[in-house]
Parts: sequence; structure tokens; C-alpha cells
Amino acid sequence: MLKKFVLVAVLLMNFLTFSPAQAEIETVTGTGEYIMSMKETPEFAQQNAKLYAERAAIEQAGIFIASVSIADKFNLKKDEITTFAAGLLKNIAVIKNEMFPLTGNAQGYIKVVVTVEAQVDSDDFETALEKWQNQNGNEKSNLVEQNKSQQKLIEDQIKRIKELEEKLANIHTAQDKENVQQEIKKIDKEALYIQKIDEGWNFWNKKNFDKALEIFDEVVQLNQNNVAAYAGRGTAYSDLGQYEKAVSDLSKAIELGLNKGFVYYNRGNAYRNLKQYDAAIADYNKAIQLNPNFALAYNNRGWAYTELKKYDLAIADLNKAIKINPNFALAYNNRGNAYKDGFKQYEKAIADYNKSIQLNPNFALAYRNRGLVYHDLKQYEKAIADYNKAIQLNPNYAAAYNNRGWLYVEMKNYSQALADCNKAIELDPSYSNAYDSRGWAYLGLKDYQNAIKDFNKTLEIDSKYASSYQGRGKCYQEMGEKEKANADFAKAKQLGYKG
Repeated sequence: MLKKFVLVAVLLMNFLTFSPAQAEIETVTGTGEYIMSMKETPEFAQQNAKLYAERAAIEQAGIFIASVSIADKFNLKKDEITTFAAGLLKNIAVIKNEMFPLTGNAQGYIKVVVTVEAQVDSDDFETALEKWQNQNGNEKSNLVEQNKSQQKLIEDQIKRIKELEEKLANIHTAQDKENVQQEIKKIDKEALYIQKIDEGWNFWNKKNFDKALEIFDEVVQLNQNNVAAYAGRGTAYSDLGQYEKAVSDLSKAIELGLNKGFVYYNRGNAYRNLKQYDAAIADYNKAIQLNPNFALAYNNRGWAYTELKKYDLAIADLNKAIKINPNFALAYNNRGNAYKDGFKQYEKAIADYNKSIQLNPNFALAYRNRGLVYHDLKQYEKAIADYNKAIQLNPNYAAAYNNRGWLYVEMKNYSQALADCNKAIELDPSYSNAYDSRGWAYLGLKDYQNAIKDFNKTLEIDSKYASSYQGRGKCYQEMGEKEKANADFAKAKQLGYKG
């Protein structure tokens, strides 16, 4: 006996002219209905009617956001606006709570109507918009698509509840009554799933992926054919680094009929993290087929092409992502990577990283990648400045510590190199690059035993790490173990080491 609801179209709102110099508190009002059976308490019914009144208020907040001129510069799409609006509501309060006994054959049932009022504070409006704009694209995409899917479920429930009201008015036999009771039970269960899935995505948005996973899993256990629960659980698994489980759940959602771009996109991300790039590209293709303006899918397909060293295809996809969304900071960053890694076109790469940083001044990854270009160009002061900035923005950024450490190795500043490599390893004990960098730092200090230990550790993690064979060979050479040195140099050359 759970919720049965209606989002009422009669919603109120005070549309006031927004001006940054004169902030306003905008009021939005939403109404929700619930049909209470004889076995349910008024408190239970009111709680459910309130929940869906709040969703109605969110829709009205979205209408307000779309009407504000400052929103134009952020190029928010309609679906993004509705999702973004949920985070702006403040001071939600019930202003009306009514109960209407149904008559005739529906006697004994009560329609509960709740109206809520909330505020949208324009003082923090632009800041909130900028925060939304700079939010991880994957997070935004999932939230928007989840919101659309949930809204479709709600619309289906509205239709079914209207049909239920008609049935209640035309009960003539005991069988009619039994049919209505069964329909109520079915709606109750499905409404529980909607509530739980909403709750799961709320935890996911707060980056509490373990709790989100727990809730999505609960729904799967209640209903093993709930496509939305599989989609949510698969996404949570992916964010927790459990990519094979993610692929399994997202595949199940697709098998059960959830033919949505974001599901293929999320499965593509899981395949990409498993380094199954062809499978990832196939899923991004499907996501783009379903949504030709899916900028994130173009971006991530371009990312996968970069990993496959198909740089022309990568740049074409990233160009498309940027055309769809000119403010897509990550796409500029990734195109910079393609220019840097594929064509050594450093000026174009730096221009893209600059643009990425302009769009998102707190984008640690773009600073680190620009630092790599300056590093390659031997502009060490600029490289260190960018690595420093990346670490300032993200103190747990192991790759930035390692990159700075390797730069110090090249500058023969071995003590600072060791400090940075130690920090990178502390943050990520399985980071092969950092062990290799630290091995070269020890080699520079003529501490051959510790250098060999680090090169061995690198090769334990990645047996094809050419630089560590070369470094270990140099250690053996300095130690007079010519045979071992030559064997390592040969292996390094075989793996493509160029020095």
C-alpha cells in the first residue's frame, strides 16, 4: 500500500523580473493528489501527495529559470533546466492540505490533495548555474536522462490513476471491486519503485555510490524486471569501478527494453574503462543514433578513438561535440590530447587547453595536460606552474605528482623528484608510472638497489613497461653486470623504447 499520485496541471507561480542588482525570492507552488484506500492512514497519504507536489513545484521552477535572461548565456536545454531546478528549491512548506471523500460506488476512498510552496533565491542564481555548467558531463547526462525516464513513469501513473478513478465510479460487482483492489496493489508497487529509484539517483548525485547501489539493488530484488533499477545499479557499479558488473546490468536493462541513449552511453563508458574500445565505440554509435545531439557520446567516442590512436576520427568526433556544445570544457581538453599525442601539434593543443581552462578555471586535468605540453617543449617553469595548479585544485591527483616528479628527474633535482613520486605512490599504490619515475630518480642518485626494486615493481604491475627495462639495464650496467644489462636493453628496444 504505497503511493498513487497525480501531478496536477493547475500550478501557480509569481514571475518577477530578475535583475542581478536587485535579487528576488521567486515563489513556486505545486499540487499533488493521492487516492487513499480504507486501509491507509491520512499521514501516509499526505506524505505521498506532498512528494509529488514537490515534483510539480520543480517543474515550475524550471519554467522560471528558462524565463530568466541570464540563463541564456549558459545554453541550457529544456531537460537540463528541469533537472537543474531541483537543486534550487528552498523552504518547501505545505500551504494547503485537503481531503475529499469520493461518493457513489467509490465510497470509502478519499482523494488527498496537498499544495506546497517553495522559493527560488535569485541571489545565488548565476553561481548555481555556473556550478551546474561545470559539473561533470557524465553526471549531468545521467541526471537529465534519469529525470526524463522518471517523468515518463509518472505520466504513465497519472494515466492509470485516472483510469482507476473511472473504475471506482463504476463498481457494480464483487469482481469489479477485486479488480480495482488488484490494480491498486500494482500501482502501489510501481510507485514504490519510482520512489526508490528517485532516492537512488539522489544519492548518486551526491556521489554516495555505495548507498545508491544499495537502493537500486533493493528494487532489483523486489522486481527483477525493473529496467530503471538495472540502469541505475549498472551506473553505480561503473562509478565504483566494477565495470564488468556494470556491463552486465546495463545489458540487462537493454534486454528488458530500455532503448535509451544514456544506457548505451554508460555501458560504452564501462567498456572503455575495461579497454574494450571496439565495444565501447559500438555503444557510443548506438547512443548517437538514438540522440544525434548527444555531445557526451561524441566526446567519449573521440576519447576511445584516441586510445586506439585513430586521431583523425577522434578529432572529428570532438569537433562535433564542440559544435553541439561550444562550452564543453572536457571536449576541448580531449581534442587537445589528440593534437598533442597524435600529431605533436602543440600550439593547437595549448589553444584547446586554454579554452578548456577559460570555460572551467578549476579544471585540474586541463592544467595537468597543458603542463605535459610545456614539459615536451622543455618549457619547464610553465610546466611546473601547471602541475602545481593541478595539485592545488586536486591535492589527491597522483598523475600530476608523478608528472612533476618526472620533470624533476629530467632537471636532475632528484630529491624533489623522490618526494613527488612518493606522494603519487601513497595516493595510488598500484601506479606503475610512479614506480618507474622513482626508479629513475634513485638511478640519478646512484642508489641502484632501490632503483632496481622500483623497476621490478613497475614490471610486476606492467610487464611491457619499456622504460623500466631500460632503467634497470642502466643499473646493472653501472653495477658491472653486463649480461643482465644487455638483456634488459634488448627487451626495452623490443618494446619500442626510444630514450
